[in-house]
Amino acid sequence: MVSSFTRSTPVLDFGPRSHVRYEGNQWLLWPAWCYRVIAPDDLRRQLNTLERLVLDMCAVGSKTAVRIAELVPLDAELIAFIMGGLQSRQLLDAAGSPTSDGLAVLGGEDRESEPESVRTGYVFQDPWTHELWPRMAERLLYAEVSWNAKYPRLVIGGATRRRPVRAFMVFPNDAEQPARPRPESILEAVRRHRRSARASFSDVNDGDYDDPQPTPRELRRVSYVTEKPEPVFLSTFAYFAHDDELDWLACDPFGLGVSPALRRAIEDRASVDPAFERVIDGFVGRSPTFRKGIEEYREFHSTLQASARATICARLTSDVLAHPAFEALVSVELMVQQAKWLGERCPDTYVVSARADTRTCLEKTLAHVATGHPLTHVWKRLYLRPAGEGERELRQKEVRVIYAAAAEALGLDPLPEQLLTVRPRLVQSLRYPNASYRLNPSLVATVLAAYEQKHHPLGDIAVRHPAIVGRMAALATKGGAAVHDFTADVGELEQDAEDLYQTVGLLSGLPYEKSPSYSGGIV
Repeated sequence: MVSSFTRSTPVLDFGPRSHVRYEGNQWLLWPAWCYRVIAPDDLRRQLNTLERLVLDMCAVGSKTAVRIAELVPLDAELIAFIMGGLQSRQLLDAAGSPTSDGLAVLGGEDRESEPESVRTGYVFQDPWTHELWPRMAERLLYAEVSWNAKYPRLVIGGATRRRPVRAFMVFPNDAEQPARPRPESILEAVRRHRRSARASFSDVNDGDYDDPQPTPRELRRVSYVTEKPEPVFLSTFAYFAHDDELDWLACDPFGLGVSPALRRAIEDRASVDPAFERVIDGFVGRSPTFRKGIEEYREFHSTLQASARATICARLTSDVLAHPAFEALVSVELMVQQAKWLGERCPDTYVVSARADTRTCLEKTLAHVATGHPLTHVWKRLYLRPAGEGERELRQKEVRVIYAAAAEALGLDPLPEQLLTVRPRLVQSLRYPNASYRLNPSLVATVLAAYEQKHHPLGDIAVRHPAIVGRMAALATKGGAAVHDFTADVGELEQDAEDLYQTVGLLSGLPYEKSPSYSGGIV
Protein backbone atom coordinates (compact mmCIF):
# COMPACT_ATOMS: atom_id res chain seq x y z
CA MET A 1 0.00 0.00 0.00
CA VAL A 2 1.29 3.46 -0.91
CA SER A 3 1.88 5.65 2.15
CA SER A 4 -0.20 8.82 2.58
CA PHE A 5 2.91 10.62 3.86
CA THR A 6 5.24 11.60 1.01
CA ARG A 7 7.76 14.29 0.14
CA SER A 8 4.93 16.49 -1.10
CA THR A 9 2.91 16.26 2.13
CA PRO A 10 2.32 19.78 3.53
CA VAL A 11 4.58 20.97 6.36
CA LEU A 12 3.11 23.17 9.11
CA ASP A 13 5.06 25.70 11.15
CA PHE A 14 3.42 26.87 14.39
CA GLY A 15 6.59 28.52 15.68
CA PRO A 16 8.35 25.97 17.91
CA ARG A 17 10.71 27.72 20.31
CA SER A 18 13.14 26.74 23.03
CA HIS A 19 12.70 27.95 26.60
CA VAL A 20 16.39 28.92 26.85
CA ARG A 21 19.29 29.87 24.58
CA TYR A 22 20.70 26.74 22.95
CA GLU A 23 24.00 25.62 21.42
CA GLY A 24 23.03 23.15 18.72
CA ASN A 25 19.80 21.81 17.28
CA GLN A 26 18.32 19.31 14.85
CA TRP A 27 15.18 20.25 12.92
CA LEU A 28 12.57 17.52 12.49
CA LEU A 29 9.36 17.19 10.49
CA TRP A 30 7.03 15.05 12.60
CA PRO A 31 4.01 13.31 10.98
CA ALA A 32 0.40 13.75 12.10
CA TRP A 33 -3.13 13.29 10.80
CA CYS A 34 -4.97 16.62 10.73
CA TYR A 35 -8.74 16.87 11.28
CA ARG A 36 -10.82 20.00 10.85
CA VAL A 37 -13.49 19.98 13.55
CA ILE A 38 -16.18 22.07 15.21
CA ALA A 39 -16.25 22.03 19.00
CA PRO A 40 -18.08 23.97 21.75
CA ASP A 41 -16.20 27.07 22.83
CA ASP A 42 -16.81 27.68 26.53
CA LEU A 43 -13.42 29.25 27.21
CA ARG A 44 -14.95 32.24 28.96
CA ARG A 45 -16.49 29.98 31.59
CA GLN A 46 -13.28 28.26 32.71
CA LEU A 47 -11.77 29.83 35.86
CA ASN A 48 -8.87 28.83 38.04
CA THR A 49 -8.85 29.46 41.77
CA LEU A 50 -7.15 32.87 41.58
CA GLU A 51 -9.40 34.08 38.75
CA ARG A 52 -12.48 33.09 40.70
CA LEU A 53 -11.15 34.87 43.79
CA VAL A 54 -10.52 38.11 41.88
CA LEU A 55 -13.92 37.91 40.16
CA ASP A 56 -15.55 37.39 43.56
CA MET A 57 -13.77 40.45 44.98
CA CYS A 58 -14.89 42.58 42.03
CA ALA A 59 -18.46 41.39 42.52
CA VAL A 60 -18.52 42.66 46.12
CA GLY A 61 -17.21 46.12 45.17
CA SER A 62 -13.39 45.89 45.21
CA LYS A 63 -12.77 46.86 41.59
CA THR A 64 -9.08 47.81 41.47
CA ALA A 65 -5.96 45.69 41.78
CA VAL A 66 -4.61 47.90 44.58
CA ARG A 67 -7.80 47.57 46.62
CA ILE A 68 -7.96 43.78 46.19
CA ALA A 69 -4.27 43.48 47.16
CA GLU A 70 -5.12 45.17 50.46
CA LEU A 71 -7.65 42.45 51.23
CA VAL A 72 -6.01 39.27 49.96
CA PRO A 73 -2.37 38.04 50.10
CA LEU A 74 -1.65 38.58 46.39
CA ASP A 75 0.63 41.02 44.60
CA ALA A 76 -1.17 43.95 42.92
CA GLU A 77 0.65 43.31 39.62
CA LEU A 78 -0.55 39.69 39.55
CA ILE A 79 -4.10 40.83 40.34
CA ALA A 80 -3.93 43.42 37.54
CA PHE A 81 -2.76 40.67 35.15
CA ILE A 82 -5.66 38.42 36.19
CA MET A 83 -8.16 41.27 35.82
CA GLY A 84 -6.86 41.95 32.31
CA GLY A 85 -7.45 38.33 31.40
CA LEU A 86 -10.99 38.42 32.80
CA GLN A 87 -11.72 41.59 30.82
CA SER A 88 -10.41 40.04 27.61
CA ARG A 89 -12.81 37.14 28.17
CA GLN A 90 -15.67 39.59 28.78
CA LEU A 91 -16.17 38.49 32.38
CA LEU A 92 -15.25 41.96 33.71
CA ASP A 93 -16.07 45.31 32.11
CA ALA A 94 -13.63 48.22 31.80
CA ALA A 95 -14.69 49.59 35.21
CA GLY A 96 -13.89 46.32 36.96
CA SER A 97 -17.49 45.18 37.46
CA PRO A 98 -18.56 41.62 36.54
CA THR A 99 -20.51 41.38 33.30
CA SER A 100 -23.63 39.25 32.98
CA ASP A 101 -21.39 36.38 31.84
CA GLY A 102 -19.15 36.93 34.86
CA LEU A 103 -22.10 36.85 37.23
CA ALA A 104 -23.37 33.69 35.53
CA VAL A 105 -20.01 31.98 36.11
CA LEU A 106 -20.00 32.98 39.77
CA GLY A 107 -23.58 31.79 40.13
CA GLY A 108 -22.72 28.39 38.66
CA GLU A 109 -25.55 28.41 36.13
CA ASP A 110 -26.31 25.09 34.53
CA ARG A 111 -24.19 24.63 31.41
CA GLU A 112 -26.76 22.27 29.94
CA SER A 113 -29.37 25.01 29.62
CA GLU A 114 -27.32 27.87 28.23
CA PRO A 115 -26.58 28.58 24.55
CA GLU A 116 -22.96 28.03 23.69
CA SER A 117 -20.76 29.25 20.88
CA VAL A 118 -18.65 26.90 18.79
CA ARG A 119 -15.23 27.21 17.26
CA THR A 120 -13.73 25.71 14.13
CA GLY A 121 -10.18 24.50 14.30
CA TYR A 122 -7.74 21.68 13.66
CA VAL A 123 -6.68 18.79 15.88
CA PHE A 124 -3.77 16.45 15.21
CA GLN A 125 -3.53 12.68 15.65
CA ASP A 126 -0.34 10.71 16.15
CA PRO A 127 0.03 8.11 13.34
CA TRP A 128 1.56 5.50 15.68
CA THR A 129 -0.44 5.70 18.91
CA HIS A 130 -3.56 7.24 17.28
CA GLU A 131 -3.80 9.60 20.26
CA LEU A 132 -4.51 13.30 19.78
CA TRP A 133 -1.91 15.93 20.46
CA PRO A 134 -3.25 18.05 23.36
CA ARG A 135 -3.49 21.03 21.02
CA MET A 136 -6.00 22.77 18.74
CA ALA A 137 -5.02 25.24 16.02
CA GLU A 138 -7.45 27.83 14.66
CA ARG A 139 -5.70 27.86 11.28
CA LEU A 140 -2.95 26.03 9.46
CA LEU A 141 0.37 27.84 9.02
CA TYR A 142 2.21 26.33 6.07
CA ALA A 143 6.01 26.27 5.91
CA GLU A 144 8.19 26.72 2.86
CA VAL A 145 10.11 23.54 2.07
CA SER A 146 12.49 22.57 -0.71
CA TRP A 147 14.51 19.41 -1.28
CA ASN A 148 18.28 19.07 -1.51
CA ALA A 149 19.26 15.52 -2.45
CA LYS A 150 17.49 13.30 0.07
CA TYR A 151 16.89 15.85 2.84
CA PRO A 152 14.26 18.62 2.98
CA ARG A 153 15.31 22.21 3.60
CA LEU A 154 12.91 24.12 5.83
CA VAL A 155 12.78 27.92 5.59
CA ILE A 156 12.58 29.48 9.06
CA GLY A 157 12.70 33.01 10.52
CA GLY A 158 10.80 36.24 9.98
CA ALA A 159 10.51 38.28 6.80
CA THR A 160 13.93 39.91 7.25
CA ARG A 161 15.79 36.90 8.69
CA ARG A 162 14.61 33.99 6.59
CA ARG A 163 17.08 31.16 6.13
CA PRO A 164 16.96 27.51 5.08
CA VAL A 165 17.87 24.72 7.51
CA ARG A 166 18.25 21.01 6.86
CA ALA A 167 15.56 18.91 8.50
CA PHE A 168 14.81 15.22 8.79
CA MET A 169 11.36 14.02 7.71
CA VAL A 170 10.09 11.17 9.89
CA PHE A 171 7.85 8.84 7.86
CA PRO A 172 5.36 6.52 9.62
CA ASN A 173 5.34 2.90 8.50
CA ASP A 174 1.56 2.50 8.75
CA ALA A 175 -0.11 3.80 5.60
CA GLU A 176 -3.67 3.26 6.75
CA GLN A 177 -5.78 6.05 8.15
CA PRO A 178 -6.65 5.53 11.83
CA ALA A 179 -10.15 5.66 13.26
CA ARG A 180 -11.45 9.17 13.85
CA PRO A 181 -10.96 10.52 17.39
CA ARG A 182 -13.95 10.38 19.71
CA PRO A 183 -15.69 13.64 20.71
CA GLU A 184 -14.38 13.21 24.27
CA SER A 185 -10.82 13.15 22.95
CA ILE A 186 -11.36 16.31 20.91
CA LEU A 187 -12.79 18.24 23.87
CA GLU A 188 -9.93 16.98 26.03
CA ALA A 189 -7.41 18.25 23.45
CA VAL A 190 -9.07 21.68 23.45
CA ARG A 191 -9.07 21.80 27.26
CA ARG A 192 -5.43 20.74 27.60
CA HIS A 193 -4.32 23.23 24.96
CA ARG A 194 -6.04 26.01 26.86
CA ARG A 195 -4.41 24.97 30.12
CA SER A 196 -0.95 24.66 28.54
CA ALA A 197 -1.25 28.05 26.85
CA ARG A 198 -2.23 29.74 30.12
CA ALA A 199 0.54 28.00 32.01
CA SER A 200 3.09 29.16 29.42
CA PHE A 201 2.17 32.82 29.72
CA SER A 202 1.17 33.27 33.35
CA ASP A 203 2.15 32.29 36.87
CA VAL A 204 -1.16 30.56 37.58
CA ASN A 205 -0.99 27.00 38.84
CA ASP A 206 -2.12 24.68 36.08
CA GLY A 207 -3.66 22.32 38.63
CA ASP A 208 -6.13 24.96 39.84
CA TYR A 209 -8.39 25.09 36.78
CA ASP A 210 -12.07 24.37 37.26
CA ASP A 211 -12.69 22.34 34.10
CA PRO A 212 -16.10 20.62 34.28
CA GLN A 213 -16.38 17.37 32.39
CA PRO A 214 -18.05 17.59 28.97
CA THR A 215 -21.80 17.16 29.13
CA PRO A 216 -23.73 14.98 26.66
CA ARG A 217 -24.95 18.18 24.97
CA GLU A 218 -21.37 19.38 24.45
CA LEU A 219 -20.34 16.02 23.04
CA ARG A 220 -23.20 16.22 20.53
CA ARG A 221 -21.91 19.61 19.38
CA VAL A 222 -18.60 18.11 18.22
CA SER A 223 -18.56 17.46 14.48
CA TYR A 224 -16.15 17.03 11.60
CA VAL A 225 -15.91 19.59 8.80
CA THR A 226 -14.16 17.09 6.53
CA GLU A 227 -14.75 13.36 6.42
CA LYS A 228 -11.13 12.31 6.00
CA PRO A 229 -8.00 13.60 7.74
CA GLU A 230 -5.15 15.27 5.90
CA PRO A 231 -1.58 14.00 6.36
CA VAL A 232 0.77 16.78 7.50
CA PHE A 233 4.20 17.21 9.02
CA LEU A 234 4.77 19.42 12.08
CA SER A 235 8.05 21.32 12.20
CA THR A 236 9.97 21.17 15.47
CA PHE A 237 13.54 20.75 16.68
CA ALA A 238 15.65 19.05 19.34
CA TYR A 239 18.36 21.09 21.03
CA PHE A 240 21.01 21.32 23.73
CA ALA A 241 20.51 24.12 26.25
CA HIS A 242 23.37 26.62 26.38
CA ASP A 243 24.26 25.76 29.98
CA ASP A 244 23.61 22.02 29.78
CA GLU A 245 25.37 19.81 27.23
CA LEU A 246 24.55 16.67 29.17
CA ASP A 247 21.05 16.16 27.84
CA TRP A 248 18.91 17.32 24.96
CA LEU A 249 15.33 18.59 24.81
CA ALA A 250 12.53 18.65 22.23
CA CYS A 251 10.30 21.63 21.39
CA ASP A 252 6.54 21.47 21.42
CA PRO A 253 5.60 21.87 17.72
CA PHE A 254 2.84 24.34 18.65
CA GLY A 255 5.11 26.90 20.32
CA LEU A 256 4.35 26.03 23.96
CA GLY A 257 7.85 25.32 25.23
CA VAL A 258 9.44 21.95 25.94
CA SER A 259 7.72 18.63 25.17
CA PRO A 260 9.00 15.67 27.24
CA ALA A 261 6.43 13.48 25.47
CA LEU A 262 7.91 14.30 22.05
CA ARG A 263 11.40 13.64 23.40
CA ARG A 264 10.29 10.12 24.41
CA ALA A 265 8.55 9.61 21.06
CA ILE A 266 11.73 10.59 19.22
CA GLU A 267 13.72 8.03 21.19
CA ASP A 268 11.08 5.36 20.51
CA ARG A 269 11.13 5.97 16.76
CA ALA A 270 14.93 6.13 16.62
CA SER A 271 15.09 2.69 18.26
CA VAL A 272 13.24 1.08 15.31
CA ASP A 273 14.25 3.37 12.41
CA PRO A 274 17.98 3.01 11.57
CA ALA A 275 18.08 6.15 9.36
CA PHE A 276 16.44 8.25 12.06
CA GLU A 277 18.71 6.71 14.69
CA ARG A 278 21.77 7.85 12.72
CA VAL A 279 20.40 11.39 12.57
CA ILE A 280 19.75 11.51 16.33
CA ASP A 281 23.12 9.92 17.10
CA GLY A 282 24.76 12.52 14.88
CA PHE A 283 22.95 15.32 16.67
CA VAL A 284 23.80 13.91 20.10
CA GLY A 285 27.43 13.49 19.06
CA ARG A 286 27.77 17.25 18.48
CA SER A 287 27.90 17.75 22.25
CA PRO A 288 31.45 17.26 23.59
CA THR A 289 30.05 15.76 26.79
CA PHE A 290 28.03 13.20 24.89
CA ARG A 291 30.84 12.52 22.44
CA LYS A 292 33.03 11.27 25.30
CA GLY A 293 30.50 8.79 26.60
CA ILE A 294 28.21 8.08 23.67
CA GLU A 295 28.39 4.31 24.01
CA GLU A 296 27.56 4.44 27.70
CA TYR A 297 24.67 6.77 26.96
CA ARG A 298 23.24 4.52 24.25
CA GLU A 299 23.53 1.44 26.45
CA PHE A 300 21.87 3.34 29.30
CA HIS A 301 18.86 4.26 27.17
CA SER A 302 18.53 0.76 25.75
CA THR A 303 18.15 -0.76 29.25
CA LEU A 304 16.49 2.00 31.28
CA GLN A 305 12.93 1.28 30.12
CA ALA A 306 13.27 -2.38 31.07
CA SER A 307 14.73 -1.39 34.44
CA ALA A 308 11.80 0.94 35.16
CA ARG A 309 9.25 -1.74 34.30
CA ALA A 310 11.07 -4.28 36.47
CA THR A 311 11.14 -1.85 39.39
CA ILE A 312 7.38 -1.26 39.24
CA CYS A 313 6.73 -5.00 39.11
CA ALA A 314 9.06 -5.48 42.09
CA ARG A 315 7.23 -2.82 44.10
CA LEU A 316 3.68 -3.96 43.27
CA THR A 317 4.13 -7.56 42.02
CA SER A 318 3.50 -8.68 38.45
CA ASP A 319 -0.24 -8.15 38.95
CA VAL A 320 0.37 -4.45 38.30
CA LEU A 321 0.90 -5.27 34.61
CA ALA A 322 -2.90 -5.32 34.18
CA HIS A 323 -3.43 -2.05 36.07
CA PRO A 324 -4.63 0.88 33.89
CA ALA A 325 -1.98 3.15 35.43
CA PHE A 326 0.91 0.78 34.72
CA GLU A 327 2.45 2.70 31.82
CA ALA A 328 2.17 5.98 33.72
CA LEU A 329 3.86 4.34 36.72
CA VAL A 330 6.68 3.20 34.45
CA SER A 331 7.03 6.76 33.14
CA VAL A 332 7.40 8.08 36.69
CA GLU A 333 10.04 5.49 37.55
CA LEU A 334 11.83 6.17 34.26
CA MET A 335 12.14 9.88 35.09
CA VAL A 336 13.32 9.06 38.64
CA GLN A 337 16.03 6.71 37.38
CA GLN A 338 17.19 9.22 34.78
CA ALA A 339 17.29 11.95 37.42
CA LYS A 340 19.37 9.74 39.75
CA TRP A 341 21.78 8.95 36.91
CA LEU A 342 22.23 12.62 35.98
CA GLY A 343 22.41 13.91 39.56
CA GLU A 344 22.83 17.68 39.85
CA ARG A 345 22.76 18.02 36.06
CA CYS A 346 19.20 16.68 35.91
CA PRO A 347 17.20 18.85 33.46
CA ASP A 348 14.16 20.69 34.75
CA THR A 349 11.96 18.87 32.27
CA TYR A 350 12.45 15.58 34.13
CA VAL A 351 10.84 17.14 37.19
CA VAL A 352 7.92 18.40 35.07
CA SER A 353 7.41 15.01 33.44
CA ALA A 354 7.63 13.00 36.69
CA ARG A 355 5.18 15.32 38.48
CA ALA A 356 2.66 15.29 35.62
CA ASP A 357 2.84 11.49 35.30
CA THR A 358 2.32 11.15 39.07
CA ARG A 359 -0.92 13.09 38.78
CA THR A 360 -1.99 10.89 35.85
CA CYS A 361 -1.29 7.73 37.89
CA LEU A 362 -3.51 8.91 40.72
CA GLU A 363 -6.33 9.89 38.35
CA LYS A 364 -6.24 6.50 36.61
CA THR A 365 -6.15 4.69 39.94
CA LEU A 366 -9.21 6.52 41.27
CA ALA A 367 -11.01 5.81 37.99
CA HIS A 368 -10.08 2.14 38.42
CA VAL A 369 -11.50 2.11 41.97
CA ALA A 370 -14.70 3.74 40.66
CA THR A 371 -15.34 0.83 38.28
CA GLY A 372 -16.15 -1.34 41.29
CA HIS A 373 -17.48 1.44 43.51
CA PRO A 374 -19.36 3.88 41.24
CA LEU A 375 -19.50 7.62 41.85
CA THR A 376 -22.84 7.93 40.05
CA HIS A 377 -24.91 9.23 42.95
CA VAL A 378 -22.49 10.83 45.43
CA TRP A 379 -23.03 14.29 43.92
CA LYS A 380 -26.63 14.34 45.17
CA ARG A 381 -25.41 15.14 48.69
CA LEU A 382 -24.17 18.49 47.34
CA TYR A 383 -27.41 19.61 45.69
CA LEU A 384 -30.88 20.78 46.72
CA ARG A 385 -33.99 20.02 44.72
CA PRO A 386 -36.81 22.38 45.84
CA ALA A 387 -40.31 21.56 44.61
CA GLY A 388 -40.82 22.68 41.03
CA GLU A 389 -37.17 23.59 40.49
CA GLY A 390 -34.11 21.93 39.01
CA GLU A 391 -31.05 20.90 40.93
CA ARG A 392 -29.28 23.70 42.77
CA GLU A 393 -25.84 23.56 44.33
CA LEU A 394 -25.45 23.98 48.05
CA ARG A 395 -23.40 26.96 49.10
CA GLN A 396 -19.68 26.26 49.26
CA LYS A 397 -19.51 26.68 53.04
CA GLU A 398 -22.15 23.96 53.36
CA VAL A 399 -20.27 21.77 50.90
CA ARG A 400 -17.10 22.16 52.98
CA VAL A 401 -18.94 20.81 56.01
CA ILE A 402 -20.13 17.76 54.06
CA TYR A 403 -16.63 17.01 52.75
CA ALA A 404 -15.04 17.46 56.17
CA ALA A 405 -17.69 15.39 57.97
CA ALA A 406 -17.33 12.47 55.54
CA ALA A 407 -13.54 12.47 55.98
CA GLU A 408 -13.82 12.62 59.76
CA ALA A 409 -16.36 9.78 59.84
CA LEU A 410 -13.93 7.59 57.87
CA GLY A 411 -11.09 8.41 60.27
CA LEU A 412 -9.09 10.42 57.73
CA ASP A 413 -6.94 13.38 58.66
CA PRO A 414 -8.57 16.79 57.98
CA LEU A 415 -8.85 17.46 54.26
CA PRO A 416 -6.60 20.17 52.80
CA GLU A 417 -8.08 23.42 51.53
CA GLN A 418 -7.76 22.46 47.87
CA LEU A 419 -10.25 19.61 48.43
CA LEU A 420 -12.66 21.55 50.62
CA THR A 421 -13.09 24.12 47.83
CA VAL A 422 -13.98 21.63 45.06
CA ARG A 423 -17.23 22.84 43.53
CA PRO A 424 -20.26 20.50 43.46
CA ARG A 425 -20.61 20.61 39.66
CA LEU A 426 -17.14 19.06 39.30
CA VAL A 427 -18.21 16.15 41.50
CA GLN A 428 -21.49 15.91 39.60
CA SER A 429 -19.64 15.63 36.28
CA LEU A 430 -18.26 12.26 37.37
CA ARG A 431 -21.72 10.71 36.93
CA TYR A 432 -21.39 10.85 33.13
CA PRO A 433 -20.16 7.81 31.19
CA ASN A 434 -16.53 7.99 30.11
CA ALA A 435 -15.90 10.86 32.54
CA SER A 436 -12.35 12.16 32.70
CA TYR A 437 -11.27 11.75 36.30
CA ARG A 438 -9.70 15.06 37.35
CA LEU A 439 -7.82 14.43 40.56
CA ASN A 440 -9.27 16.84 43.14
CA PRO A 441 -12.94 16.21 42.24
CA SER A 442 -12.22 12.47 42.08
CA LEU A 443 -10.64 12.54 45.53
CA VAL A 444 -13.60 14.20 47.28
CA ALA A 445 -16.06 12.04 45.33
CA THR A 446 -14.17 8.93 46.44
CA VAL A 447 -14.30 10.12 50.06
CA LEU A 448 -18.08 10.58 49.76
CA ALA A 449 -18.44 7.15 48.13
CA ALA A 450 -16.40 5.50 50.88
CA TYR A 451 -18.64 7.16 53.48
CA GLU A 452 -21.78 5.83 51.76
CA GLN A 453 -20.66 2.38 50.60
CA LYS A 454 -19.74 -0.57 52.77
CA HIS A 455 -16.51 -2.37 51.92
CA HIS A 456 -15.14 0.54 49.89
CA PRO A 457 -11.33 0.19 49.80
CA LEU A 458 -10.78 3.72 51.06
CA GLY A 459 -12.96 3.04 54.08
CA ASP A 460 -10.75 0.12 55.09
CA ILE A 461 -7.52 1.99 54.31
CA ALA A 462 -8.45 5.17 56.20
CA VAL A 463 -8.30 3.42 59.60
CA ARG A 464 -4.71 2.28 59.02
CA HIS A 465 -3.49 5.18 56.87
CA PRO A 466 -5.44 8.35 57.81
CA ALA A 467 -3.02 10.59 55.87
CA ILE A 468 -3.56 8.90 52.49
CA VAL A 469 -5.97 11.45 50.99
CA GLY A 470 -3.90 14.40 52.19
CA ARG A 471 -0.77 12.86 50.71
CA MET A 472 -2.51 12.31 47.38
CA ALA A 473 -3.62 15.94 47.40
CA ALA A 474 -0.04 17.04 48.11
CA LEU A 475 1.24 15.01 45.16
CA ALA A 476 -1.52 16.53 43.02
CA THR A 477 -0.42 20.04 43.97
CA LYS A 478 3.14 19.24 42.92
CA GLY A 479 1.85 17.84 39.64
CA GLY A 480 -0.12 21.00 38.88
CA ALA A 481 2.68 23.37 39.88
CA ALA A 482 5.45 21.47 38.09
CA VAL A 483 5.22 23.56 34.94
CA HIS A 484 6.33 26.58 37.01
CA ASP A 485 8.34 25.11 39.88
CA PHE A 486 11.34 22.98 38.95
CA THR A 487 12.79 22.99 42.47
CA ALA A 488 12.96 19.36 43.48
CA ASP A 489 16.05 17.34 44.26
CA VAL A 490 16.47 13.75 43.21
CA GLY A 491 15.83 12.47 46.72
CA GLU A 492 12.48 14.25 46.90
CA LEU A 493 11.44 12.85 43.52
CA GLU A 494 12.35 9.35 44.66
CA GLN A 495 10.43 9.66 47.95
CA ASP A 496 7.36 11.05 46.17
CA ALA A 497 7.49 8.18 43.67
CA GLU A 498 7.54 5.62 46.49
CA ASP A 499 4.59 7.36 48.15
CA LEU A 500 2.79 7.07 44.81
CA TYR A 501 3.53 3.35 44.46
CA GLN A 502 2.33 2.64 47.99
CA THR A 503 -0.86 4.65 47.40
CA VAL A 504 -1.64 2.81 44.16
CA GLY A 505 -1.02 -0.51 45.90
CA LEU A 506 -3.31 0.32 48.81
CA LEU A 507 -6.20 1.51 46.64
CA SER A 508 -5.84 -1.33 44.13
CA GLY A 509 -5.30 -4.19 46.54
CA LEU A 510 -1.76 -4.84 45.32
CA PRO A 511 1.01 -5.87 47.74
CA TYR A 512 3.64 -3.14 48.10
CA GLU A 513 7.32 -3.99 48.59
CA LYS A 514 9.09 -1.03 50.17
CA SER A 515 12.34 0.21 48.62
CA PRO A 516 15.37 -0.03 50.95
CA SER A 517 16.05 3.69 50.36
CA TYR A 518 12.48 4.72 51.18
CA SER A 519 12.29 6.56 54.49
CA GLY A 520 8.70 7.82 54.20
CA GLY A 521 5.33 6.12 54.09
CA ILE A 522 1.60 6.80 53.99
CA VAL A 523 0.84 6.87 57.70
